[in-house]
Amino acid sequence: MSSPFIKRLAANDRPTRDAAVASLKQYLGSKRVFGEMDLLKLWKGLFYCFWHSDRAQVQHKLAQDLADLTLILTDENSLTWLSAFWQTMGRQWNSIDRWRLDKFYTLLRRFVNTAFKRLGQHGWRRVEVDAYVQLLESTTLDAKDIRQPLGVRYHIADIWIEELVNVLRSQRTPDSGKLTLLELAEDVPIDLLVRPFEIICATCPTKSFRDRCKVEVLNNNLLAGLRGHESKRDHEAKLDSDEESFVGFD
Repeated sequence: MSSPFIKRLAANDRPTRDAAVASLKQYLGSKRVFGEMDLLKLWKGLFYCFWHSDRAQVQHKLAQDLADLTLILTDENSLTWLSAFWQTMGRQWNSIDRWRLDKFYTLLRRFVNTAFKRLGQHGWRRVEVDAYVQLLESTTLDAKDIRQPLGVRYHIADIWIEELVNVLRSQRTPDSGKLTLLELAEDVPIDLLVRPFEIICATCPTKSFRDRCKVEVLNNNLLAGLRGHESKRDHEAKLDSDEESFVGFD
């Protein structure tokens, strides 16, 4: 993709921006198989495009537009796209100044949400969920990679269960009525979705991140509702037992 095209994505006038998004959809929605380097180069441009976007309304719309591209990619390209996104966030995060952090937090949230949405549209197939979780375990949520920026890791932990529940609730049909969280998660492999955080709590050398994952994910009351079969007290006892076997550093 050319540099002028990338710049048009961040334009303040909506017609220019919408045309650029439409072109990007056509490019990524093709049957062409994209290599990792292709999408890493594209994401480097998209990162700076988002960096230069002005006004909250434009930023939020662009964040949603970029995340929604996850839904139009072929199965063969979707994981490569998500991998390039998370790798780019990991590499570039520490260069973001404090005036731009909020809009990048919004971008992270949109991508967490839309990845869940894609998995839900595919019926929460274990093989697809496992592939996505493995992607995260080898990049942003790699338990032992202390080079990963904590700002990204903390934010994922903070929003993971909330966005999962948001997606599950959004996919209810009018006939489903007021289902419980357990009923909403009937076909969802919760064990796979929380696995990275369980590994982090057991093996991550950064205590503050272990504590964050324990509080925001594994001891989250919403997760207790999704699990249904396991009480919060029982799960806390399991986590405490795991942590006793590991001593890390802050």
